[in-house]
Amino acid sequence: MTTEISPETVWLTNLRAARSEARRSRAYAKRVSKLERYRAELVRLHRAGASIRELQLWLQAQRLRTRSGRSPVASTSTIHSYLRNLPELAHA
Repeated sequence: MTTEISPETVWLTNLRAARSEARRSRAYAKRVSKLERYRAELVRLHRAGASIRELQLWLQAQRLRTRSGRSPVASTSTIHSYLRNLPELAHA
């Protein structure tokens, strides 16, 4: 008795294997903060004693300097959260 595998069964097996692999290997890009571009300047200003509000005003000034006017205007809570999570500004 010979068992032949039908083309439909082969196709279905291949489809299921491909879909299973696609589910496992789906990679998502890590979200990058809009403040990342200004990281060095924000850290330097914060270490110099600038308040969160002063950092926000500095970012607004950067917006005025760009041709497109697309640099970030971030809320104070966003700036505070960003700085709090930076390893170079580890707060005890």
